[in-house]
Amino acid sequence: MSNGASKAKDLRRESILHGNLYKVIITLSLPIMLSNLIQTFYNLADSYFVSRLGETELNAIGVVWPIVFALIGLGGGLSLGAVALISNHIGAGKKEDAKHAAAQIVSYLFILGVVMAALGYIVAPLILRLMNVTGETYRYSVEYLNIIFIGVPFMYLFFAFQSVEQSQGNMMLPMIFSGISVVLNIILDPVFIFVLDLGVKGAAIATILSRILLGVGSITFFFASKKTKYKPELRKLIPDMKIIGQISKTGVPASLGQVTSSVGFMVINGLVLSYGEDVLTAFIIGNRIVSLVMMPCMGIGSALSTIVGQNIGANLVARAKESLIKSFQVSLVIAALGVGILLILSESFIMLFTDSADVISYAKEYALIITLALPLMSIFNIWTGLFIGAGKGTFSMIIMMSRLWIYRIPSILILKYVFHVNEFAVWYPMIISNLLACMTGYVLYRRGNIFRPVYLNDESTEALPEET
Repeated sequence: MSNGASKAKDLRRESILHGNLYKVIITLSLPIMLSNLIQTFYNLADSYFVSRLGETELNAIGVVWPIVFALIGLGGGLSLGAVALISNHIGAGKKEDAKHAAAQIVSYLFILGVVMAALGYIVAPLILRLMNVTGETYRYSVEYLNIIFIGVPFMYLFFAFQSVEQSQGNMMLPMIFSGISVVLNIILDPVFIFVLDLGVKGAAIATILSRILLGVGSITFFFASKKTKYKPELRKLIPDMKIIGQISKTGVPASLGQVTSSVGFMVINGLVLSYGEDVLTAFIIGNRIVSLVMMPCMGIGSALSTIVGQNIGANLVARAKESLIKSFQVSLVIAALGVGILLILSESFIMLFTDSADVISYAKEYALIITLALPLMSIFNIWTGLFIGAGKGTFSMIIMMSRLWIYRIPSILILKYVFHVNEFAVWYPMIISNLLACMTGYVLYRRGNIFRPVYLNDESTEALPEET
């Protein structure tokens, strides 16, 4: 690797450990925000193109999103375990350990991706039946998923690449690869959907082609480029159960949290559908729009994971705590700006996706309530980022699972079946569940031993003392 590239990475580590924290948070977050926003615009564009086919087709890809998100959550959660471990090693100056962990996450996720693709193909139709999906919506949903599963191993390869780069604080490369993939997807969407007249199948084909390029391209760069500082030897790809266990200690709970959240959203989609397809369409449109604001806030949480992980590895506990406070501040400012924008423009966004008066009315109701919940959702993402960076995957799992399964879904069921509330039975618990989940995060933070390394290999990696 060139001296210039090495110095750049050393400067990045120095900035994370000793630089101005506001600058570090924003610098690390911006590429993630841009990548997330690019992905969100893709989701909006994908929804827009499919919506031209009809509401049934739009509902089909909306209904399957929790299943797709469950797959993303599983691979993404495990990759977060690697972020915690590798960033600890980098902060402690353990380059060889970091390279070994990098190799293991590549092998781990690719093997898992192949298994999940096969399993998903088998069980997806049953899951859709359990979600009360029927008729043409069911047919389109199965067609879409059967193709999407092909791209899962390649998507997981990119997650591995992304986790290694994020651990270093290098968010730019994943953003570039993701951006290229999304642009390709947006270009291919109308070609396969309309020109080749493949409809919903065309949207799925466009997606997997872009994901294959993303996975193969990013991993090829990782192993072939001279600019890769933590590039492992190929023999290190042989599974090492000790390292996989360390990754899993954080990654498995984080994955379980994300997967169970996805299952929760499937249940919620089924409850929404019980109010009619117009309400479901409004729910899908509202979530797509609000994600425009939430993606930047999620970027702050991801950046915090890297900052906390490296500072814990370097024994800089006070700085890790300071980064939490400043991340809250930055995220809440972004959420407040988002609230203002959506209060003014939400109706215009909604009308891009439908001209149905009933759908517009329902979507406006939902968009107003979920917009008011944005500050709470931004706080939730900061707690998640902290727990992941500190290697507390179990805490991340607790707040993700409790938000839906303890707070939101029971609230919906009580409002719907006990008090016989209309679609607002789904809307109101958005605020209630996010508030209670944020409070749960605070309790875990106060009671848990947050700031200690993920690994305890030798005398230099003893548990960190608490600082005040």
